[in-house]
Amino acid sequence: MDGNLVVRDLRDSTGEGIRIPGRNLKVLYHRARRRGFDLTSREMVYLAAEARASMPTLAARLCEMCVETSTWPEEKAWACCVRGELCESLKDFAHSSEWYEAALIYHPGVLSAFRLARSRFHEGYWQEVVEAYETGVKNKAHPQLLDGGEVYEDATKIFVAVALDNLGRHEEAKSLVKTSQETFTKSAALRELSDRILNKGRDLDPRDLDPLQSKEGN
Repeated sequence: MDGNLVVRDLRDSTGEGIRIPGRNLKVLYHRARRRGFDLTSREMVYLAAEARASMPTLAARLCEMCVETSTWPEEKAWACCVRGELCESLKDFAHSSEWYEAALIYHPGVLSAFRLARSRFHEGYWQEVVEAYETGVKNKAHPQLLDGGEVYEDATKIFVAVALDNLGRHEEAKSLVKTSQETFTKSAALRELSDRILNKGRDLDPRDLDPLQSKEGN
């Protein structure tokens, strides 16, 4: 790039402090400012995804701009998902669910449905959790070019297991917990959840359980 910006990609290096904090955000934001934020729809989503923690207002606007300007349905869906995750970070689960539902209208996404299941879980809508998960599984038959990851399915199974348990479908809940344990073998919270479900306990509130955000998860 022209100018005084130097980018060092040290992702393959080891040791503490090797990765430059916010490296991707700095590169994308610098580029956007130099161009007067005259961005392609793809660049909007990239920058929004990087900026959602430190510049949530900018990220939200960029997602909405992408939905307005993109001509590719799957890209619109991806922008909706990033926007929904912004709402989730604020614990605004009603609106995050709306954004994930909008994403599914644009494209039959796998992770869009799994995110919807997670959001509905935090709202306490157990049947809708199960339905969103089942939609995600069915959507695996469609091409997924922008958003994917098998580990998210295993993480979503944890929320679905709790929902099933609350719906009285205990055997199905046990099966999903066991498959999730095969992926997140080091999660102490998941082990505790598994013990409670296997013993049909009811005193555990797993609303903060998310192995993808847990330091103990692998």
